[in-house]
Amino acid sequence: MSAFKFFRHQGGISAFAAITLEPQVGSREGVEWMSEVKSFEPIYGEAVATGIRDALDWHTLEGGATMAFRVLEFEELLVDTKPDAVRCAATMAAWKALGHEESGINFEFNREWIARRNSPPTPDS
Repeated sequence: MSAFKFFRHQGGISAFAAITLEPQVGSREGVEWMSEVKSFEPIYGEAVATGIRDALDWHTLEGGATMAFRVLEFEELLVDTKPDAVRCAATMAAWKALGHEESGINFEFNREWIARRNSPPTPDS
């Protein structure tokens, strides 16, 4: 299980989302929302799925396997939670759940928040 709380401030505007994911080892790709948070799926489901997909893409490039995830907890702030913040929170929560360090990803702002993979260290560095 992995949780991540995304909170950033840029140009006088706050961005927030918090999510807890549980990987489903041995399951095919997909996202299952638990009943306690299912009401958020129609609003943020695409952003969560995209964030998880980003983390899985980077993970498989490093030789890892794909898997499904369960959304156990989700927290929003009506004014500050938008799809870009949700996508970033989901990316980092999935990345951590896949066994990677937070330092492997950074967040950039260019009209919206985006998670970017830091270059993995080379063997001779």
